[in-house]
Amino acid sequence: MNTLTRMGAMYLKLSAPFSRRGFRTFMSVLIMILPDQAKELRSVAWDDGQDFSFPAGDPYWQYYFLNDKEYEKEIRSFIGAMPKTPDFFLDGGANFGFWSVLLSKMVRTVSIEASSDTLEVLSLNNRNNGSRFVVEQAALSHTAGMEIGFSKDSDHASRAIVDN
Repeated sequence: MNTLTRMGAMYLKLSAPFSRRGFRTFMSVLIMILPDQAKELRSVAWDDGQDFSFPAGDPYWQYYFLNDKEYEKEIRSFIGAMPKTPDFFLDGGANFGFWSVLLSKMVRTVSIEASSDTLEVLSLNNRNNGSRFVVEQAALSHTAGMEIGFSKDSDHASRAIVDN
């Protein structure tokens, strides 16, 4: 765990009485102070031997893992309530591949991610988990053959599609 992650964890503990308000702002300041550490990948090993990595400066993922919060518990409940395991899982807008890593152990999985920067980490997560899922760089749209671009002035969670 690098200094940036340790400081993020400390902030979350200290800010717990205040509902952890300001975490994203605190992480933004740390990223400015420790830009190299923000780019380092943080890997989280799950109990079942799977591994999920993300940039240490990513406040979205740090918040979930440093707090031991269940990510998208409604989706997990929905999947758990299915009467049978589906034959196929399409992770559209896969981001770093949380659901792809989790579900590819049980079902054939294809991950679709349009952003080149995010795709690098998604591909790493696939390799770190035995290349169990297919990774495609594409975007889902109602129009075939459309080209898209992304704004580069924000993190992966805040990027916007821009006209080419």
